[in-house]
Amino acid sequence: MTVLVILLSERKSKNEKEITEILKKYGADHFSDKVIAEGNGTFTCISIYKPTELLVKNAVAVFTEKSARFNKQSCPIGIIGVCEDSNKNALESFKKSNNAVITCGINNKNTLTISSFSENNVLVTLQRSVIDINGNHIEPCEFKIKLLKQYNPYSVLAVTAILILFGIYPTEF
Repeated sequence: MTVLVILLSERKSKNEKEITEILKKYGADHFSDKVIAEGNGTFTCISIYKPTELLVKNAVAVFTEKSARFNKQSCPIGIIGVCEDSNKNALESFKKSNNAVITCGINNKNTLTISSFSENNVLVTLQRSVIDINGNHIEPCEFKIKLLKQYNPYSVLAVTAILILFGIYPTEF
């Protein structure tokens, strides 16, 4: 089963750039209207920059930032959403189609949160169980991730969500 990672992004988004940079380290292929980059095929990321009809049954849709650009974006059933907890448009889009969503932020209502952040390490906490793309249950736990450079906290959380959905436990960004 092929599962895509769809990045819904503003053009020249710092978050999109960071997310794809980290995912490439984990073997992601990346396609956009700006770049086609081949990894080792672990999974495929596609960046889109405007509302797009998504005719896929299995995908992870990541809103890279809050943007009015995607107010009318629909997400068909079968897509797992990833977004910031404050991204009301993204949350509404996932709710309309009854899709599961992983929220990322800094409070106890989020699925993923950062419990500790230093120059060289981040501790990301999965606060409730999720089901990965293979149907495996992942119980609440913490991921200690070594940072090789500084990243935006949301980029770290979004990549962690993507990786655990693919059954990959992150250790280094």
